[in-house]
Amino acid sequence: MLVSSVRKFMKGGLSPAHVWSSVVLGFLLGMTPDYGASAGLVTVLLLCCALIRVNAGLFALSLIVSKTILLLSLPWLFDLGHSALHGALGSVLLSLSQLPVLAWFGFERYATVGALVAGVPLALVAAFIINSGVQKMRDAGANLQANATFDAFAQSFLGRTSLTLMLGNSSKEGVGSALNKPVPLFRWKEGLIATSLIALLALGIWQWAKSDLKSALVPVLERANGATVDIDRLSLNVWTGTLDVTDLAVADPSDLSLNLFSAAALRISVSSGALLAKRILIKEVRAQEARSGMPRSSPGQLIGPLIGSVAITAPTSDEVGRYVKDAEAWLDRLRQVQALLKRWEGVIPEGSESKPAVGSSSYQEWLDEQIAQSGYTALSFAPIEKGYWSALAEKVSVDSIRIAALADKDLTVLVENLASNPRQLAVSPRVEVTSDDASIGMLMQLDELSGAGANRLELTFDGLDAQSTLSALKPAIAKRVSGGQIDLSLDGEFRYAGEGELALNLLATLRDSELIVKRRAFPVVEFKVPVKVQGSFAAPKVRVDNRALEDQLKDVAGGALKDEAKSRVEDKIKSKLGDRLKGLIK
Repeated sequence: MLVSSVRKFMKGGLSPAHVWSSVVLGFLLGMTPDYGASAGLVTVLLLCCALIRVNAGLFALSLIVSKTILLLSLPWLFDLGHSALHGALGSVLLSLSQLPVLAWFGFERYATVGALVAGVPLALVAAFIINSGVQKMRDAGANLQANATFDAFAQSFLGRTSLTLMLGNSSKEGVGSALNKPVPLFRWKEGLIATSLIALLALGIWQWAKSDLKSALVPVLERANGATVDIDRLSLNVWTGTLDVTDLAVADPSDLSLNLFSAAALRISVSSGALLAKRILIKEVRAQEARSGMPRSSPGQLIGPLIGSVAITAPTSDEVGRYVKDAEAWLDRLRQVQALLKRWEGVIPEGSESKPAVGSSSYQEWLDEQIAQSGYTALSFAPIEKGYWSALAEKVSVDSIRIAALADKDLTVLVENLASNPRQLAVSPRVEVTSDDASIGMLMQLDELSGAGANRLELTFDGLDAQSTLSALKPAIAKRVSGGQIDLSLDGEFRYAGEGELALNLLATLRDSELIVKRRAFPVVEFKVPVKVQGSFAAPKVRVDNRALEDQLKDVAGGALKDEAKSRVEDKIKSKLGDRLKGLIK
């Protein structure tokens, strides 16, 4: 029964629609250089074969002939695809490659594009020639008794082979009737069954991958982090596109006794539709009971990192050193931030990315070397290839995160438009952090990553202990302060391109403290220290408004001296008046 069902499924007609469909589908399937890279195209062709009653013989013949043509002409097809993608057709294919389903057709591969450019016209020509011959055979078969030429052809080896290939066993029952037997073009029932089987197979593969997702994902995360990553449970819901992680703990590679990040629950919502366009669109990431810098229950282990660390040598700066302790360490961090932003944008070429320009004298040598290493079917058109698997997280929110350095603060973090390639996606990442008591706030808008302008930074720290804060600084004023609190606010713009550009304003406000001036302690209700941070990331310049400081110092000291003098005068007057009053009373 199964053999009979398969035979019935493979049997097709010989009407013009059947012939054209069989030849074109078989030819295109045979002209596909890499079925894995063109999974979408192959799936569409196979679904068409399932829905249309293609003639198995003509389909197989077209497949064999086209595959032979492909293998013999692959270098020429590669050159054709290279010319097409770097020519006027490149912009068209670039737009098509961004659409759902079409992104899986393999338009980024030079060989695939060349095979399609040459294969489609060849398929149409072959279908026209074969259909003309088949229709003549059908006309002759209708009058088989009166056509001696056709009878002779049917008895020959070529005729018997061709008819058996096209008609199968039905050719033995009567060639004339078999050639003109009406066959419906579409197989709705069988096509529905085949489509259901494919869907069930895909679902089974997905379920199998889901059950083994944790064991497959954790090693990748550990290599990317460079240290142990613990996950208690990981579940994926394919229908809603949500990934749930419980008891996540990411060890800090620099201190294995601490967690770089941990969360009791983490939910990631992914757009399933974006996957059809080879993009990762994360609608929302939400973490609960997040922690950073907290001790681990057991120390982690170092693992070879997937991403190498950036080696940076920070220059010294006497000007920064006058105001900041460990100035070189802070400069090193600043340079690392600049390097990170540059790599995020992708402005630093690495390895094979630094290829010669197309048309340059060394480009052909580079291209030949790449072909020798990877083969014709593996090389891709960079503008399309880079657009695939771009990741965009529209919203990342952490309702409450506690950081070891700020143990008594619960922070709320909101990140928007966190993208792997912001310039390509035309989005500007935005980070907003606030504390539960409103003492800490940060807003950072990275417009330069998307090409929209300079980056914007706003940062506030209120209620910092004056002594511990000033211990990290070393201006002259640090030795003249006793007690109190400091409010810090930083705002302005910066750019990281080139050497970087800083244009930030820092304001430190000292409250309820004492200033020591010439060994005299003066009470201070509010004292402001305005600072400008300018220059480049390599050599930032710190400018303190000394005139504003001097004016405030004079006001503080002058006011305190006036109060002291007034107090002494009042005491003297009271003393004198008291003596006089006593004399009058007597």
